[in-house]
Amino acid sequence: MSSNQDWQLSLMCINYTLYFKDRKPFQIAVEELLKRPNLNGHVKSACHDFINSQKLKNTI
Repeated sequence: MSSNQDWQLSLMCINYTLYFKDRKPFQIAVEELLKRPNLNGHVKSACHDFINSQKLKNTI
């Protein structure tokens, strides 16, 4: 999902999932993205935002 050429699309997609009520189907994909060694910094930040929002959502 996140090659050097389409990091902006990846960023947009990750941010868009934050508006979904049920984000669980995307969690595995986002966690896998974080494992990539050369992940774009913006995409990495969006992945962390997604993961943290899931943790926050589960505590409420």
